[in-house]
Amino acid sequence: MKKGTNVFNEKIFQEDIRAAKVYEIGFIRLTLDKFPSTGQDFLMGNANCYEHLNGDDLALLKKILGVCVEEDMPVIITMLGLPGSRWKQLNGDNDDLRIWQDTDFQRRAARFWKDLARELRDYEIVVGYTNWEIKTYQGPIGKPLKMVKRPTATGKVQLHNLPYS
Repeated sequence: MKKGTNVFNEKIFQEDIRAAKVYEIGFIRLTLDKFPSTGQDFLMGNANCYEHLNGDDLALLKKILGVCVEEDMPVIITMLGLPGSRWKQLNGDNDDLRIWQDTDFQRRAARFWKDLARELRDYEIVVGYTNWEIKTYQGPIGKPLKMVKRPTATGKVQLHNLPYS
């Protein structure tokens, strides 16, 4: 089993990746939400109205992934915010649950993941994609709905709904 580490930094440097390797870290979970953006939200431009990936942000991400390739450090791409669900820490400490209430945001979030996966398809160093940690939201009849991450047979991670637990 490989050990991994979370990278929640505003910037990441080659020295950071090398230091992780000294500690026998086998992969990093690269959280992108804090990275500087030319839009309001990294890669999305604006989580309120996602249309396409922000090109400047994508170029920065590809530069970072290039460093990970040089250092042979596998990466799990992590987003804490999605269209209709801005990360609480970047949203005035308020939960943004619109994605759970509006199918348009759900479609935009799915398009965001497809767009990102298409752009990064040639980066073998990207071994998975995930969004937020386990969270609990109110289901359609007011009971909690938990999202959990489970590995698949290929080692990729999928989110599964566990309703009303």
